[in-house]
Amino acid sequence: MRIRIQSFLRRFSYQLDGAGIDQCSERLEQELLALGVERQNRIRIRFSFEESLLRLRDRFGEEVPFDLIVRDRFGRSSVQIEVEGDIYNPLSKMDAELEDWSGSLLTVVGLSPLYSYSRGRNILRVNLPRRGMNAALKLLIAVFTGLIAGLLLREA
Repeated sequence: MRIRIQSFLRRFSYQLDGAGIDQCSERLEQELLALGVERQNRIRIRFSFEESLLRLRDRFGEEVPFDLIVRDRFGRSSVQIEVEGDIYNPLSKMDAELEDWSGSLLTVVGLSPLYSYSRGRNILRVNLPRRGMNAALKLLIAVFTGLIAGLLLREA
């Protein structure tokens, strides 16, 4: 088991155009892989962020910059995008032709995207689950604990 105490914050800036969204998506994949996120969850997060960025682009235009922020503090990781502008929630069901299926993709696996607006910035964040202990290691600890408990009870 590896205990990580080190915290970090990485910020990457892009334009809200097609190339910027693609670059952000590729960087997001690399960061999620480095954080140990499972492949299915990486795909779901990328897809949901791309969909949200496309909605933000439709709202604010291609000339607007946005930031991808990857944060890990005391083993709790999160990824977020920030776009400056008026209040607009890309997760809302206001667009009749677009259902909220991207949010449900994440909710199915326990990852719920959070929208907030602070200091003139639209913020979309996904808190990633803590990485659990290896299943084989858990089994080994359980067997070892059982053996010790059995020996202690036998002697008593």
